[in-house]
Amino acid sequence: CTILRYCFGEVGRDSGGRSGKGWLFAMATSTLFSQVGEPGMGRPNLVPPSRPGVGKLGRKIVLTSNHWKVKVNPTSRALPMYTVEVKRIRSGETHSEAADEAEKTKGKKGGVRLGSALLPKIINRAVIEEFRKVTPEAKFVVYDDRSLMTSPKELPGAPYSLKLKAKDDDGKEDEFELNIRKVADFAIDQVENFFQGSTTESPKELIMAWDLVLRHSPSRKFVAVGSSFYRPDGSQPLGEGCSAWRGFYQSIRPTQSFMTVNLDENYTAFYDEQPLVELCCQILGESGGGGGRGGRGGGRGGDRGRGGRGGGFGGPSGPILVPHDLGPAQTQKLKENLRGVRFRTKHTGQQISYVIEGLGRSALNEEFDVDGRKVSVAQYFREKYQIGLKYPNWPVIKAKRGRVMIPAELCFIPQHRRNNLLSPQMTATMIRVAATRPDLRLRGASEAHRIANFAQDDFAKAYGIQVNNQPIAVNGRVINAPRVLYGDSKESQPSKGSWQARGVKALTPGDSITSWGVASFCDERDAPNPAILNFVGNLIRTGRELGLKISDRPPIERIRPNAATAASDLEKFRVSLDRTSRGPPTQFLLVIKRDQEGSLYNAIKRWGDCLTGITTQVMLSKHIGEQNPNRARQYCENLLLKINAKMNGRNFAASPYTEQSLRLPFETAPFMVLGADVTHPPPGVKKFPSIAAMIGSMDRWMARHVGTYRSQDSTQEILVSVQDMFHELVSRFTHENRGIRPRSIIMLRDGVSEGQFREVMNREVWSLREACIKIDPNYKPRMTYAVVQKRHHTRLCPVDRNECDKSGNAPAGTVVDTEICHPREFDFYLYSHAGLQGTSRPAHYHVLHDENQLTADQMQHFAFRLCHSYARVARSVSLPPATYYAHLLAFRARCFVESDEENTSQASSGSSGSALNVARVHDTMRGRMYFV
Repeated sequence: CTILRYCFGEVGRDSGGRSGKGWLFAMATSTLFSQVGEPGMGRPNLVPPSRPGVGKLGRKIVLTSNHWKVKVNPTSRALPMYTVEVKRIRSGETHSEAADEAEKTKGKKGGVRLGSALLPKIINRAVIEEFRKVTPEAKFVVYDDRSLMTSPKELPGAPYSLKLKAKDDDGKEDEFELNIRKVADFAIDQVENFFQGSTTESPKELIMAWDLVLRHSPSRKFVAVGSSFYRPDGSQPLGEGCSAWRGFYQSIRPTQSFMTVNLDENYTAFYDEQPLVELCCQILGESGGGGGRGGRGGGRGGDRGRGGRGGGFGGPSGPILVPHDLGPAQTQKLKENLRGVRFRTKHTGQQISYVIEGLGRSALNEEFDVDGRKVSVAQYFREKYQIGLKYPNWPVIKAKRGRVMIPAELCFIPQHRRNNLLSPQMTATMIRVAATRPDLRLRGASEAHRIANFAQDDFAKAYGIQVNNQPIAVNGRVINAPRVLYGDSKESQPSKGSWQARGVKALTPGDSITSWGVASFCDERDAPNPAILNFVGNLIRTGRELGLKISDRPPIERIRPNAATAASDLEKFRVSLDRTSRGPPTQFLLVIKRDQEGSLYNAIKRWGDCLTGITTQVMLSKHIGEQNPNRARQYCENLLLKINAKMNGRNFAASPYTEQSLRLPFETAPFMVLGADVTHPPPGVKKFPSIAAMIGSMDRWMARHVGTYRSQDSTQEILVSVQDMFHELVSRFTHENRGIRPRSIIMLRDGVSEGQFREVMNREVWSLREACIKIDPNYKPRMTYAVVQKRHHTRLCPVDRNECDKSGNAPAGTVVDTEICHPREFDFYLYSHAGLQGTSRPAHYHVLHDENQLTADQMQHFAFRLCHSYARVARSVSLPPATYYAHLLAFRARCFVESDEENTSQASSGSSGSALNVARVHDTMRGRMYFV
């Protein structure tokens, strides 16, 4: 183990963080992997590298964080842990739908295993509350509502086996069997040993238990969703029957400041309490609707109109307009939006809860057997409950695997969290609601601290947990931005996250566009021909100023905005272009759409990227008639950045730093930066797999990238096909670099939570190494593997307001690697972009494996440099481009799904157990950045 840790950089570092025996390290690594890296052989567990010191370079800055220091004075030297099993004692009476849902998903995460069923959390919690009442020594036990429980002191009566009565989520009392068994004692000195450095194993069980203690009180006062707590007061309407609830996130973390509690203001969408028919009408846009967002200064929108830009919210909703029947498109839209939504019924005389699984035929046409005769749903409810339906032509609601069919007008939606994806309009409203300046957001975190009232929390006192009253002040640094290189050897120096891009040419112009056309999926009103011609003229002139070669007067074709016929119509246009062109076959199409409707976009991209290999650039018609010349030019420039990248061009590149201490050891030879991400289908969509994407840089400037994708099981976050994808990218790199393979690999992995670090590291790093051996037994590039996270809740704000950027956020280049980072491992927070709206979120980099032996300054500056080379915009961005591109590619692959269900926009690529396939991109696209 010591030899292995030495080879992976765990021991033998000097004070600067670099092993003084680089040649010995390389030889040891080579020998190690020639012995244990053979495919099929055992894989030793890798250990994340220790922090190689902290960064030194940069201007100092002090920031307020949303972390509060935690002190623990335990009442005993060990914390007992218990497993909990709750079982319903069947009484023969009808029980809640939630329990039935649990039976269908038995064994899955999210509930307590009950022998034959899983009970919902609300029932488990009610049973434990009854246990506290009858067991005095259990007064301060805390429970995760699933299967684990802890106590400040050992429970003398354990193990327990009790029968208790409690109310289920429908308010009906039932009898349950409770079994509690002790499984372990966790010694408190584990924490001391970890922070003193005598062990590398994080005391995650104790941290989890203490986190559970601090979560106990707020989980009883508010609606708990994961690690966040919400309340309805002060909610804001989102539309489609939902509101944005305000709450706060809370979690205990081990940091350099010992334990801290991370608090953050948070918002999420909840369904309003309402009849299901009313919700359906709002989803379909059949309601009068609220006014638009108010004008500047808080004005108010009209009854249905769009308000001006500004602070207020629109007027109240108008009357609900209920259609008597629904067309196929309306029914399909409801199917997409209602799957997984909870509802209740009252027509039986008692309240019963269900979950929507789908929609059936109309209540008049949906039939089933009753006593040997066929009866429609409408007839059944008329005969059984004397209820005549108002809307018998509406589809019935299906639940309990289709065994229950209920007319929509008899269903009611309780307040509960929305799990389905928000529509674009709801997302825009949510962003406006949640966009608060950093100082106000941190004030919200302090309000969460006040609401939690840790000092008076009896449970926290029982476990000896104390939380400071003031948040931690963090010492950060603002590092310098790299120079940005353009064509004709011109340079631009970024300032405050952006740089001047006027009057410069692309670093490398892409292929000449001599055979192209414009396809408009809009009518004459939305995109008149004169406006299109004017826009195209401006686009060509701006492109030539950037050094791009674009021919004049492309043909314009109007096409019906129909996703089903889009491919055939585009193909006809292509044939016409090829017939009249004097140059090469059609290379490029500029496509104009009216809105962001997804199925038409998918059809366009599938036709261009997969079927024909023709580059397409989609734009919205609203930009055609832009009257402001500066905005019009800016839009053309941004569009041309994407077009040039897709046509094999390089827009610009970030120059290496010139300081000796920042020179990267791997840049003396060919290297490749990889980005990887996995996107999953939306909640409730079980038919579609996840899409894994991997991106690789192809040049020393890290300005041109190539990507590949695969499908995998929707429950997998690990890159299942990492070896195949890596092999494909290395082959492409070798082809484009005169037969030379990359000598170093830097993997920047997105989409991994902290709980998955060890598993991802041990599986994916070894898979990459095995892929190298499959390519060539002597191919052993040095690898650095880091996870880049944006889904975290750490927020920072400069103490001195003069240090803020114009949005009130920390300036671009702010890096933090002290106080609130990992106690031992190599991680840091980096604000690589300037804030535009609301509170910026720093990227959290966590280096899990490093054979390149980078110092803290080198890694931090390299990450910041990468963020200045995103091809789509002349600004620094919040993530390295390879990571961004992997995310874009994974979503683009959803467009390629070969399915009749276009509206799902999900992807699969022939993975086992899936009836869907994702098309492979055309051969001409495999070396292009078609995904930007």
